[in-house]
Amino acid sequence: MSENDGNQSGGPRRFDVRAFLRAALRVLIEIVLSLAVGCAAAYQTFVIACDAAKCNSGTNTAAIPIMLLAAVVGVVAVGVYFLIYRIKGRVLRVRHALDAVAIVAVLVLLVYPLVQTELRERARQEQFRAQQKAADDKYQAARLAWIAKLRASDAHGPPGAVPPMLKAEDDGIKVVVENTTAKGLTVALTRVIEQPSAPTGWRGCPMRTSGKTGGTYHSYWVGPGERITYEPDAPCAEKFRGAAVEYRIGKDARDIGWWSESAFAAPNGRQNQTGD
Repeated sequence: MSENDGNQSGGPRRFDVRAFLRAALRVLIEIVLSLAVGCAAAYQTFVIACDAAKCNSGTNTAAIPIMLLAAVVGVVAVGVYFLIYRIKGRVLRVRHALDAVAIVAVLVLLVYPLVQTELRERARQEQFRAQQKAADDKYQAARLAWIAKLRASDAHGPPGAVPPMLKAEDDGIKVVVENTTAKGLTVALTRVIEQPSAPTGWRGCPMRTSGKTGGTYHSYWVGPGERITYEPDAPCAEKFRGAAVEYRIGKDARDIGWWSESAFAAPNGRQNQTGD
């Protein structure tokens, strides 16, 4: 028998480095995938339990116990998943199935927060829009009630009549108004011509004033004793030369109020009219 034959039959076996590295890499992969499954399980547990307990309410103290519960669930998931890998993972089909479960868990861990964030943002926007609409509806209802009260009082007059809280100098085009009260007034002016066929029964040419900080305004805050010049919009200025002035003092119940009677036909104002 030769020396080589002795080594093959009874001599020491050589250490297979490649086999060892493949086995170590497989165990490392199993550990990483098990941790991924555990993290996904912990995260899902926390999200579901936190949503049920309303952790984001601001005063809820359930978040810490839920975090501990999620951590326990995550550790258990890591151990169970790794144990299944060790026992059943030698079968190729089972190993592939376990790999697929881990990949899905990782995808859920990455994608679910984004989906939840998007859904919560949409819900927040819907809630904000609903609140804004409710606030707008409440304001409009209160404003219409104020207008009705204004109309039922003596705080109105025909177009061209100057409100008692103002002095006005009208040259047929421009109007200079002066606030004669000790309080600030919200003032809007429009030159109007009665026309039954118009949507509101009146045609209007909005008048605007230059603001203290630039820009032009249909409705403007005039301080006590302040003088402001209003001019009609250029496209309709000549057509409405000498037309009666429609006054609106105040926009809602927060303001001192006095309106020309033609203004009640267009309670939302005439700032967007073009003279047609």
